[in-house]
Amino acid sequence: MSITKSYDRALYKQCVLHMPLFEGVGSGGLLDIAKPHHPFVMNHSPAWTQLASGVWTLTTSGSADYLSCVAAACTDLEFGTGNCSGVLWIKPTQVSTVAYLYNKYKMTAPRNGMSMQTSGSAKFVVEFESASSSNNLTSTTSLTTTAWWLCGFGVSYRPTGRYGAPFINGSPESTLGSALRDMGASGVNALFGKREDGVWFYNGQMAGLRLWNRALSFAEHREIFNRERHLFGV
Repeated sequence: MSITKSYDRALYKQCVLHMPLFEGVGSGGLLDIAKPHHPFVMNHSPAWTQLASGVWTLTTSGSADYLSCVAAACTDLEFGTGNCSGVLWIKPTQVSTVAYLYNKYKMTAPRNGMSMQTSGSAKFVVEFESASSSNNLTSTTSLTTTAWWLCGFGVSYRPTGRYGAPFINGSPESTLGSALRDMGASGVNALFGKREDGVWFYNGQMAGLRLWNRALSFAEHREIFNRERHLFGV
C-alpha cells in the first residue's frame, strides 16, 4: 500500500492539499492530487528518492531547493479563523538550525499566515501569525536525523476558545488553549522547503504533505500513522 492508494478513503478525499511528491522530474512542475490541484513548481534542483517500500520522497539540500505555488492559485489554503489540520513525513539531515517545511507566511509587516518548521533545538513547530502577533505549537519530542517522523497538527474552535496541538507519529503532544491565534491572510505563495523571504531552507527528505480545512480527530492522526508507518520503516 502507498500513500496515494489510501486516497479512496474518505479521510484522504477531504484534503485540500495532498502532495505525494512523486510526479515531478527535474525542474518541471507537479500537481497535488486534492482538488483543485494546486500547481507547484520545482526550483533549483530538488532530488527524488524512492524508498524500498516504493514511496517517492523529495530531498532538498538546505541551500537553494524548494517548491512554490503562486498565491493566486492557492487562496483556498488561507485558513484564517477556520479549523485546519496537517501531516508531513520528514527525515531531516540536520536538526540544529531552523528550517521551514511548508509555509504560507508573509514576512513583511503586518506578518500573517502559517508555517510548519523544525526549530534549532530539534523540535517540530507550527507557527500561526495574525497582524504580526504569533504563537506556536511546539512538540515535546526531539527529532533525530536517523529516522522518519510523521509531524502533524490540528486546530479547532470550541465554545471556550481556539485550541491546537502538534502531533508526532500520530500522538498529540503539548497543547495550546484559547490563546491560539488566527491565521491572518498572507496573500503570498505557498512554499515547501524555505521561508518566504528566502532563508531557512530545509535540508533532508520529505513525503506526503496533506492539509485539511477541518480538525482531524486524535484517532484520525493515529490512523494515518499506523497505516503508513511501515512505508517509512517506523
